[in-house]
Order: sequence, then C-alpha cells, then structure tokens
Amino acid sequence: MKRKGVLNTLQKQQLRNWFEENRAHKFTALYDLPNKVPLPLRSFGEFALVRATLDLSYLSRIRPQDIIQTPENERRRVAWCRLQLLIQPNPKDWENVAFSDKTWAVNDPMGRKRVIIYESEDIRDYSLRRRKPIG
Repeated sequence: MKRKGVLNTLQKQQLRNWFEENRAHKFTALYDLPNKVPLPLRSFGEFALVRATLDLSYLSRIRPQDIIQTPENERRRVAWCRLQLLIQPNPKDWENVAFSDKTWAVNDPMGRKRVIIYESEDIRDYSLRRRKPIG
C-alpha cells in the first residue's frame, strides 16, 4: 500500500481527538502510531503521523517513575497503620514485619516509558500511581 504524505487540518484534528478521547492513547509509542490511530489515518506513515503530532504541540516525554505522595495517599497510609495496630496490638506481632515506601512488583513493566502530552500539560500528572502489586 502506498503511504500518504502530509496530514491536512481535518486529519490533524482527528488525530488530536483520538489523543484526547482516551488517556491510554497518550501512552502509545510514536513508532506504533500507524498501527494504533483510527482507520482513516492508518494510510499515513510513521514520519507523517509524528510530524503531525508535533505540529499539534504534543511532546513525547519520559514518564516520571517516582510515586507522587499526595495528602490522600498519606491519609490512607496512616489509616492503614491505625487499623493494623487495632488488629495486632501486641508489639511481638511486629518483629517480623518490614516496611518500604517503594516497590517494584507493580502491574507496569519495569523501565522507562514515554507519554505523549500537550505542551501545556504537566508531566507529573502522568507519574506512576500507587497500585496494588501482583506478586
């Protein structure tokens, strides 16, 4: 199949709508755009789609890996600790317990990930969120 060259304004708007309709679309790798975008845009090559993405003022940035400590997260941690003290009030019960702020056993694969964000968005909004680990 012959690839088309440059996206016109209407096609760029379709691309913008696709990014904005679902947050997960922003985690698409730039090289994978030709396989993930809506069907009418799949006839364009990788370079044309990346160029259109940049023309729309989107940027590809590395997603922060630090877990953001929010007041809500801190409140939940304190509530959990108080509950555990009610469940296990004996100090001997805590001799074999270890605590840590961070964990690698999360649903996301290890390593750096990129995210496509609008230039006015804050990259910290795409930081890893605390999740229930598997394993």
